[in-house]
Amino acid sequence: MSALALPICELMPMVGEAKARTKGVVVCSRAERADTRTAWRVARKTIGLKFELADLARRQEQLITKLVESQFSSAPVEVIRDVAVSVDALVASEKDLLRSTKELGTEIRVWWNASLLKLTNQIEHLDSISESLHLECDEQAPILMAAAIEQFSRA
Repeated sequence: MSALALPICELMPMVGEAKARTKGVVVCSRAERADTRTAWRVARKTIGLKFELADLARRQEQLITKLVESQFSSAPVEVIRDVAVSVDALVASEKDLLRSTKELGTEIRVWWNASLLKLTNQIEHLDSISESLHLECDEQAPILMAAAIEQFSRA
């Protein structure tokens, strides 16, 4: 197992917990009675999730830094592929989390906006890293890249 697989494995449960808490806020916000108790539960869960998402974004930023600084050119193809697959799973899980947050009104999402924007950008970055890692594993990629460069230089 790669040294990078460990931070990814640590993030997956955090994403799962954030998804569960988000769904909890959704359920509370859809309560039929808007009494003080329900409002308090929504507020408490929303504020708790704000800190949870900020922590997830911070730890994910650390993962991205490790991925960018890693020298994959000397790593075995199997290790690169394993990291790429792990990143793919993390990206899919986080996209699901972001979809869940869209079920809430703006009044609630505004508490998480900074973290949601950061997570969205990080997911795009991780997706790009994963794509690069998959290309690194593809034996045909260098040949296709050379052909594309040759075609481009002729034009």
